Order: sequence, then C-alpha cells, then structure tokens
Amino acid sequence: MKIGFLGLGRMGQAIATRLLKSGHDLWVWNRSPHATHPMLGLGAKAVDTAQQAFDADVVFSILADETALRAVLLDCGLLARLTGPLIHINLSTVSITFADELAALHAAQGIDYIAAPVLGGPDAAMAGQLNILVAGPDTAIDRVQTLLDLLARNTWRIGKKASSANAMKLATLHLQKATAPGQ
Repeated sequence: MKIGFLGLGRMGQAIATRLLKSGHDLWVWNRSPHATHPMLGLGAKAVDTAQQAFDADVVFSILADETALRAVLLDCGLLARLTGPLIHINLSTVSITFADELAALHAAQGIDYIAAPVLGGPDAAMAGQLNILVAGPDTAIDRVQTLLDLLARNTWRIGKKASSANAMKLATLHLQKATAPGQ
C-alpha cells in the first residue's frame, strides 16, 4: 500500500516515524520542506508538492489547523484535481462545519474521507498508544484499520458521518478545559 503523508510537525513526525518503523513506505510533504529531512533518514521519500503525496492509495494529513488544511486542499484547487480510488485520513482537529464540507468535496471526487482526530501527544504516537476517534465510510475504515492499529491503543468508531469524530474531539477538548485545575 502506497502511503502519502502531509504535515510533519511534532505529531506528524511521530506518527510518520511510527508508520516507517512498522515497515511502511511513506511519501512525505510539509509546507516547510526542511521538516521532511529527518524523515528521509528513516526511509521516507520526500515529494515536492502536496499533490504528489496524493499519488497514493492512502494519505494521512495532520496539518496545524483548519486554515492550513483549507489552504493545502481547497484554496489551491488540489482536491478538485484528485480522483479516487483513494482514502484520505485527516488526523487534524477541524470544525464540524469544515469536516462536513471536506466529506462532501471528497465524495464528489470519488475519494473516501475519514476524519480521525487523535487524543494523545507525540510520545503516545511514537509508542502506538494514541486514541483515535474515527468516522467515515465503514469499508474505507476497514481497509485502513491495520494502519490505525499501529498508531493507537484504541480506535473509537464514532459513525459514518465524518464530522461526528470531530464533534467528539471538540467535546473532549472542551471537557478537559472545563475540568482543568484552577478552572
């Protein structure tokens, strides 16, 4: 399975490293190209454009925020140029509205979109101990479950509607903030 990977911040590096150390081939891209350099020593192949990373069977993305994801996928017209069969797993936490928009735009291109926001930090990712909230087409999730299992101690299937995973993640963040000491 050819895997593309977009976003090599601290979490992205940890997740990509975990996939590489498990024997998977990765084609990596980052908005700041220097972030790909550590991955090359682990066997990843750097690509020059985000579109090249989507020349894969499965693409993971974990970009800084919704604005970055919108810039990479939509503002430059990338998603409109892509076609299936392809599975895009978005690990980033985005708004419910944007998750619904992404799901609809992916479906229009024949691409399976899976929302899979993560709970845990880079150390948990390196150890394969994340919790991943997953929502999207069951058949697509079934196809990538072994990849998710490499990253997570638990994969929580939230439903078929991608934004359900984002709603759960946002609720979890709100609850954590509300119950933090001193709040």
